[in-house]
Amino acid sequence: MKMNPEVDAYIAAYPPKVRALMKTIRATVHKALPDGEEKISYGLVGYFRDGAVAYFSAFKSHIGFFPPTDDPKLRKATAKFANAKGNLKFPLNALPPYDIISKLVTARAAANRKKAEAKAKAEKKSAKKAVKKKPAKKAAKKKASKKK
Repeated sequence: MKMNPEVDAYIAAYPPKVRALMKTIRATVHKALPDGEEKISYGLVGYFRDGAVAYFSAFKSHIGFFPPTDDPKLRKATAKFANAKGNLKFPLNALPPYDIISKLVTARAAANRKKAEAKAKAEKKSAKKAVKKKPAKKAAKKKASKKK
């Protein structure tokens, strides 16, 4: 994944301690999602592959990580960081769980890939049906015009 200069500037605006945590989270996401795209989205650092994978940003007393996971094992592992709104809050006075962040990104990217493949398959199937129906309609129109 390419380093985005907008993200460099975004992270550089934070105090040194927070900046160091954000840089390590960024490196963790890059390692877990090497073929993703990094950009600023919704005022947060965002990562994308087949859709949104993850976002993060620093706040007054924590780093927020979005979105959470549907995976029961990862949900259990992230329970102590879960916020009422569903996002994860990593306190600034402790190191974030980089191994869990990596697993969250990998799981979310896999879920996005699965959805994208299912959508592509459905679109391909729909296109095949449309192709099959068109000739039949044309033939029916020709028969109707010949009868007149």
